[in-house]
Amino acid sequence: MKIFVTLLAFTCIATTFAQTALTPEILWSMRRISGGTVSPDGTMVLYSQRTFNLDENKGNTDLYILDVKSGVSRQLTNTPVSEMEAQWGKNNIVWFMSKGDDGLQIRKINADGTNIRTVSRFKSIELEGFRLSPDETYAVTIEAIEVRADVSAKYSDLPKANARIEDDLMYRHWDHYDDYKRRHLFLHQIMAENGLPVIYQKAIDIQRDEVFDGVLPPFGGTDQFCFSADSKKNHLYIKETSGESFRDEHQQRFV
Repeated sequence: MKIFVTLLAFTCIATTFAQTALTPEILWSMRRISGGTVSPDGTMVLYSQRTFNLDENKGNTDLYILDVKSGVSRQLTNTPVSEMEAQWGKNNIVWFMSKGDDGLQIRKINADGTNIRTVSRFKSIELEGFRLSPDETYAVTIEAIEVRADVSAKYSDLPKANARIEDDLMYRHWDHYDDYKRRHLFLHQIMAENGLPVIYQKAIDIQRDEVFDGVLPPFGGTDQFCFSADSKKNHLYIKETSGESFRDEHQQRFV
């Protein structure tokens, strides 16, 4: 009897595993959750959820809010474009990046999903991330800027040249060639326009004339720098390569 029960248990387990075998289709149907930051008043958690459409070969990220007391989640955004770099501002307002007819811009939305408005006025920049200062007087962006010219830019008589001229060992990083750009950190002041915050394109390149990245490639982002908690001195702390120490960049360098 014991042998029969044991065999039956093994059969049930094997059948269960056979029915739930992980396949590429199941893997891509899984929703990917990331982020998770608590609101200023401690009542909500903001996080992102990414889904994938195999037929269209693309993914989309929406924002969600979890009510801490009830444990219930609700969808904050539901758009055909991804909302990225979501973070809390003052008064439980959510700031994020998304693409629209005006390009990739910084926007904000109430925690109940109402009143989406565009904050930035960027044109012709490669925006890859941003972080808001706690007092909402500054924003630091990650922007890709060209630090080297390719062959066709160097030699106007070779507009169709399909070649690279390399004089440095870092011509390739992991799975991609150097695109002759570096990700610099830019400090933008948040101004008031008709009583609403606005971020203009004018900014200070914190790494002016430097030819290295402000965040560590290939996965470095806004998690590698932050403002001081009180925003009074507008210090910016840039994480060193070791990941243990911090280099203090004072506002005096910004002026």
